[in-house]
This record gives sequence, structure tokens and C-alpha cells, in this order.
Amino acid sequence: MMKKMFTVFAAVLMLGLMLSACGSKKEAISLADFTSKATAAGLSMQDASADFEGDIFTDAQYAVSPEGWKVAFITVDTVENAQAYWTNCKDFMISKKTGAGSAQTTDHDDYKMYSQTNGGRFMYVSQIGTTMVYVNEDESAKSSVQSFIKSINY
Repeated sequence: MMKKMFTVFAAVLMLGLMLSACGSKKEAISLADFTSKATAAGLSMQDASADFEGDIFTDAQYAVSPEGWKVAFITVDTVENAQAYWTNCKDFMISKKTGAGSAQTTDHDDYKMYSQTNGGRFMYVSQIGTTMVYVNEDESAKSSVQSFIKSINY
């Protein structure tokens, strides 16, 4: 009887934790916040608008590490265009798979993320509202890049 009660309690606890995790909403940050967090982390800022040209992009900046890896912060004109661009980035990354590797997808109304480690590359794209973070780097930078992305909550 005690074992059954423990099993039920554990199941209820896990369900509660899962529901609370699903309910947490990600909030977009501004370019100014991104810049502030990047410089506080020892990264320099670089214009990325030449790499993200087109009618939908309103701003694009790279946070660049002293080691050379970079994270793009992109602002898009509408949520619909940001979601469509996220899908295009995800499809591009999937098309670059060369065999075994790992991938992860999160696709909620307010937050979309896709990451892939494959063929020596770490690729990552996330979208919150009209803002996006994009990474296409050597796999050796993965843990540093992930640490920075986590610090900005993307």
C-alpha cells in the first residue's frame, strides 16, 4: 500500500513539474538588452546586416567572442515573418545533416527553438516574438555558445 501511494505521489509531482515548465513563457529581449548582456559577458558587437538583408529584417547584430565564435541577434518586422524565417533556418540546418548527430526542437506559440550538432557543426536558431538568435559554428564552440544563449534566455 505504501509503495502504491509513493508511486501515485511521484506521478502527481512529475505531472505538476511538467505543467509548470510548459507554462513558463519566454520573453523577448531588445537589441539594447542583447548588447548589454553580450558586452557584460566579454563579447564584442559587430554589425550583421549584410548577412541578413531583405525586407523582413529590421536589425541584425553579432555578439563575437574573443575566440571567434558569434551569435546573431536578429529583429524581424512581424511575428509571422519571424516564424517563417525560423522554419526556413530549421529546414536549412536539417538539409546540412551528414549522418549521425543530435537535434532538438521546441515549437510553442511564443517560443521556437531548433538545435543540431552534426558533421562538426553546431547550429542553433530560436525565435521569440519578432526577435531571433542564430548560430552556425564549429562544434568546439558549442558549450560556450550554449552558455551565452542560456544567459540571455533564448
